[in-house]
Amino acid sequence: MKKVSISIEYDETKMKALKYFLEQKGNKSVSEKLVETLDSLYKKSVPLNVRDYIESSSDNSNSNTGNK
Repeated sequence: MKKVSISIEYDETKMKALKYFLEQKGNKSVSEKLVETLDSLYKKSVPLNVRDYIESSSDNSNSNTGNK
């Protein structure tokens, strides 16, 4: 699937603290955590039949791209 960038404003001090403690725990980056959270929200919010349709549309466009 084609990716889209998302830009948000967030408190600088809180972001520094978040990055620091994620590093200390050896966890994923803030970006990786945000992607996981968005994926979870997507699964909770978008009905399964719509997600299936999007997946099948994406699979078809990817296979067509490879044949050109």
